[in-house]
Amino acid sequence: MKITGRHLLVLIAMCGLLASGVGLVTNVAGLFLTPVAEEFGILKGQASLMMTICNIAFAFGGLVVPRVMREGQFKAVLIAGTAILAGCTAALALCPGIVPMYVLCVLRGLAAGMMGFVFVTSVLNQWFVAGIGLATSIAMSCSGLAGAAFSPLVGSVVNGLG
Repeated sequence: MKITGRHLLVLIAMCGLLASGVGLVTNVAGLFLTPVAEEFGILKGQASLMMTICNIAFAFGGLVVPRVMREGQFKAVLIAGTAILAGCTAALALCPGIVPMYVLCVLRGLAAGMMGFVFVTSVLNQWFVAGIGLATSIAMSCSGLAGAAFSPLVGSVVNGLG
């Protein structure tokens, strides 16, 4: 199957969405656990609870998407999800303690869930009839590839800047 034209653009956009909204949010976040634990003088397990909270909220965020998409609010979901995800990620750097980080992780997880797997598969199902399995596989693999590609880069930045 050959993917061309607008179908290719949609696939590239969904790959980028999963790479940024899922790959970077979940796969690279583990690099920050040790520095966060050391900064706040807490155990690494308390810091890793942020990821658990984020992933639970991610699941609930995905549950909201089908209802919103039935109403045709694709653009609103993307704009809201992107704004919340970016804002919460930036705000994590300014948190004075771990409890505000937990709260931000709830919001961050909901936003990532809104832009995650359910949204992407729904969009792909509307654009692809033949080759939906291939398109979905390519898009989903981008979440793992982003984590694999950016983990060493982000890890070196964290180690270099402290």
